[in-house]
Amino acid sequence: MFHVREEDDEGNITKQTKTEQSIRFIPIHPELIKMGFMDYVDSLRKQKKRRLCYDLRQNKEGYYSAQFSKWFADFLDNIGAKKNKTSFHSFRHNFRTAMANAGLSYDAITSLGGWSSGTVESGYLGDMEAQNLYNQIQKIQYPGLDLSHLYTEKATDGQNSLQNQATG
Repeated sequence: MFHVREEDDEGNITKQTKTEQSIRFIPIHPELIKMGFMDYVDSLRKQKKRRLCYDLRQNKEGYYSAQFSKWFADFLDNIGAKKNKTSFHSFRHNFRTAMANAGLSYDAITSLGGWSSGTVESGYLGDMEAQNLYNQIQKIQYPGLDLSHLYTEKATDGQNSLQNQATG
């Protein structure tokens, strides 16, 4: 699970989130696991890195995303892919569309994406269980996107083990 939060492991506020709904747990998609993401996380832990994107620096508002967002805009411009409404933030819009296309419930979509429905009844939902969120996120697909060339054998074996644990 990704844990989006403002504090570090010792409880010190070290970054900012945009809204209260931004603070959440997000299961790691099986595709990332197949690509060896957990091996990357393990290597960071061995190096005593405390954050996934440890080399990003905060801007004056306390956000780590600003530096990468600017880099990504320059990247799009340099490869000739910059278009109206194409930005780093486009990933969130595409993610929401993919969740809807996968048939996820509105509650799962808002929970995984960190959005607020803005309705009174949304306050009664509470947190969705981790297993339920994992079951939902593994439904998300991007038809035509083949990532199999990025899979690692070790990671694929680990994914099979995880699936056996989840279903066993």
